[in-house]
Amino acid sequence: MDRITELHLIEQAEHEQHVMAEALRDTAAAMNSSRSFVEVLDRLLDNVGNVVPYDMASLFLLEENNIARVARSHGYHEHGLEIKRSDYSVDEIPNFRKMMESGQALTIPDTRHAKTWVVIEGLERICSYVGVPLLAKGEVIGFLDLTSLTPNFYHQTHADRLKVFADQVAIAVENARLLEEAQQRADQLSTLLDIGLAVNSGLEMDKLLRALLEKCKRVLPIEAFYIATYDHETGMIGFPLFYDKGEITVLPPNEMRESPGLTGFIIENRQMLYIPDVLAEEASRKYQAIDFGGDPSRSYVGVPLLVGERVVGVISMQCSQPNAYHPDQIRLLETIATQTAGVIENARLFEEVRHRAEEMTALFDIGITVTSGLDMEQVLKTLLEKCRQVLPVEAFYIGILDPDTGLIQHPLAYDRGEYPQIPTRDIRQNPGLSGRVINSRQTLYIPDIISPDAVTTFQIFRTSGTPTRAYVGVPMIVGDRVVGVISMQSYKPNAYDPAQIRLLETIATQAAVAIENSRLYEKAQQEIRQREKAEHRYRALFEQSHDAVFILDMQGNHLEVNQRAADLTGYTTNELTKLSAFDISAQKKETKQILERLQKGDIIPLYERDFIKKNGEKVTVEINAELVCDDNGVPIHIQSVARDISERKQNEMVLQQANQKLRNQLVEIERLHNQLREQATRDSLTGLFNRRYLEESLIREFQRADREKSEVCLIMIDIDGFKAFNDTYGHDAGDLLLKKLGEILLTEVRGSDISCRFGGEEFLIVLPGTQLKKGHERAEHLRTCFLSLDIEHLGVKLKATLSIGVAVYPQHGDSWEKVLHSADQAMYSAKLAGRNCTRTAK
Repeated sequence: MDRITELHLIEQAEHEQHVMAEALRDTAAAMNSSRSFVEVLDRLLDNVGNVVPYDMASLFLLEENNIARVARSHGYHEHGLEIKRSDYSVDEIPNFRKMMESGQALTIPDTRHAKTWVVIEGLERICSYVGVPLLAKGEVIGFLDLTSLTPNFYHQTHADRLKVFADQVAIAVENARLLEEAQQRADQLSTLLDIGLAVNSGLEMDKLLRALLEKCKRVLPIEAFYIATYDHETGMIGFPLFYDKGEITVLPPNEMRESPGLTGFIIENRQMLYIPDVLAEEASRKYQAIDFGGDPSRSYVGVPLLVGERVVGVISMQCSQPNAYHPDQIRLLETIATQTAGVIENARLFEEVRHRAEEMTALFDIGITVTSGLDMEQVLKTLLEKCRQVLPVEAFYIGILDPDTGLIQHPLAYDRGEYPQIPTRDIRQNPGLSGRVINSRQTLYIPDIISPDAVTTFQIFRTSGTPTRAYVGVPMIVGDRVVGVISMQSYKPNAYDPAQIRLLETIATQAAVAIENSRLYEKAQQEIRQREKAEHRYRALFEQSHDAVFILDMQGNHLEVNQRAADLTGYTTNELTKLSAFDISAQKKETKQILERLQKGDIIPLYERDFIKKNGEKVTVEINAELVCDDNGVPIHIQSVARDISERKQNEMVLQQANQKLRNQLVEIERLHNQLREQATRDSLTGLFNRRYLEESLIREFQRADREKSEVCLIMIDIDGFKAFNDTYGHDAGDLLLKKLGEILLTEVRGSDISCRFGGEEFLIVLPGTQLKKGHERAEHLRTCFLSLDIEHLGVKLKATLSIGVAVYPQHGDSWEKVLHSADQAMYSAKLAGRNCTRTAK
């Protein structure tokens, strides 16, 4: 009987060894075949059930500050249990603490009688427990817990089996986690590349920000997200993109002084803000969060968008769970913020250029109106339309002055979509604001019409309705004559800035010409209609006309001309009758085409031509030509009326030159703006960053090092005997030496390092995340590179050496000023040690 029992035990042991081998083989297969972290964990929990049976199983992974987070679990839902918390501190769970300290598996046969067992809400029915720590490279990376609803289910044998299985589980988990981290990093790098490409893609602002949102959602746990813009001049915060739980909504802008919120706090402090729990008492007391409606976010991260020294906005990600973001995710958002700032700035510059282009287009269109021969009504409507395109116009009027009577008429008045009638008045008796503008011949700007000062100073003429608040009136001047006034108004006080007023002044110059030409055009049209209606007075009008009149036969020969035609061309009337239209035309081909169209009965609109005078000079005229027929419709002759428009053409030329000058000035301003932006951060001689940029970088890098608990290394470099070198070889040689050192620093340092010219022959390199030993090695590399330079100036071989000091934060100081001082002292120690060497701070 004992023999049979022994054989049974042997068979059972062999079966258990076979099951263990199968489970280990399956685990190895999971390690090699699956690329999904979650899939690996699920297969591990399935396999462990073949080695040690369980009702429920959990796999915990350790994170920062000894927080054990549930990575995967099986069986709880099937047995009516619920894991209500996803993370636990090792210190609050005695089982975890004991396994971490001992590195051994732990068995609790009956949890009901175990003093160290902690009953967790939702898991009260667990009666038996076995757990094992997961070790990778000697460090605990997590725990594998198996539980049963049956008391005394687990014993030491289960712990021993689980311990054998745990080593391979730890390897599988660690490899899967490393693979997932690598994939996440690849996704992050791909996203950053996509964002960089989007910045330069030329997309519209709205499309750019939506694309940015999609990229961020790929690599960050985002439930809510927004991008805010900040206007320094107006103090307004806008929200061009606001995303919350799958929807993009439109939020109105708000004034930072009245309602700053978390966004205003970030803009004012120019620093990243992370609030683990917005609803916590301390956060509610310290920060003024704005409620946008809906379920409030718990975790909040906001990063300022910086362009140079200016904050142009804020980028923020949020989550409904507290403590949702870890430092790597926050640093990633900071990197994205750097690129996003460029998007916002480029969009702002594009908007300025677009607005300037609109202004130029409006001015060009008005210039076209000046020369188009439109009637007065069309001219005025065009002026209103163009002004509304480029200026914040709520009310608008054009007043035209009759200088002989002092009467001002308003052929066009506009007020918030309506066109009121303004009565004619004598500005000599009741000048009002228009009379003041006309009499002074100067622009008048009143920021607030109803202010006590304005009421006292100005005699304001009102028609009816609600008074406007801001008023701009500009005189329209042709030559030395004021022909009227153009005015824009707003119902908001202080509505106009100097640039907008200058634009209206430019428009007024063109409007004056347009109105004058339209008035002359209407006068000419009226004269023509009068001649048609009063044929019996034709001869008198023919001779007395201010225009040159030509009567031609169907071939273009002059049958009769008036004296004005003779005066215009320099011929006598008799001489002109012996010539044809072709003889006095500078565009003979076009004249022939007009004649052919008239012969066909076509109606020819006003057109321009150049006449050749008897003395050979040219004169530009505007011609109205028509075919005259008898009562039966038979052509009799061609009548052509020409008007000298040389003065008007001269005015147009002056206007075009002014427009071209304006365009040239805009181009030059843009060039200077770009040049100043580059010069603000770069040393002109070496091409390195200047001291101003250095101080900004030191503040930023030391704040980041303080948050991340990392080092910042400073390398102070000085060219030995530089003054004597200059005295010996000259300042040109000294500048050459500085340039060569600058070239080394530009090519031999990492992209993340910051090389600056500190002053004179001193240079400073900032190396984020670099320890003292590595910093010393980098300094020595730079010193030997400089020493090996082959420099020749005016046929002379030049040589110089470097003295270098190295210090690191926080070992040599708790602020950048102190670390900089330590590096400087180390550099002087190098000089005292004989120069051409590197010393580290003590």
